[in-house]
Amino acid sequence: MKYTILSILASTLLLSSCYYDNYEERMGGLPVEDCSTPLSSYSADIEPWIDAQCIACHNENFAQAGLDLSSYQLVADNADDILDRISREESDPLLMPQNGPKLDQCKIEGFEQWIADGKPEN
Repeated sequence: MKYTILSILASTLLLSSCYYDNYEERMGGLPVEDCSTPLSSYSADIEPWIDAQCIACHNENFAQAGLDLSSYQLVADNADDILDRISREESDPLLMPQNGPKLDQCKIEGFEQWIADGKPEN
């Protein structure tokens, strides 16, 4: 009996101490990504979102539409086409990625800058 009362008391304290807050209400909106620092590194900036957003459909084992993006060279060789597809309007059926939300504008602008900088492999 003593352990039951302690268990109930402990559970009540734990549950009452949890506080779920709505970030938007608390902070006045969702966080805005800072675009002031442009993407400049393939391995640190470009490759992570290629891996997260593209590689499931465009890899060496399953190259949907004949497009393999599993290496720096393949991404660099297809950079203009990638930029075209990620920059389209959300209503465009050719917008990529198809299985997720449109990339945020910072990533798109960063990819465009990476191309303008000569697509450095860094």
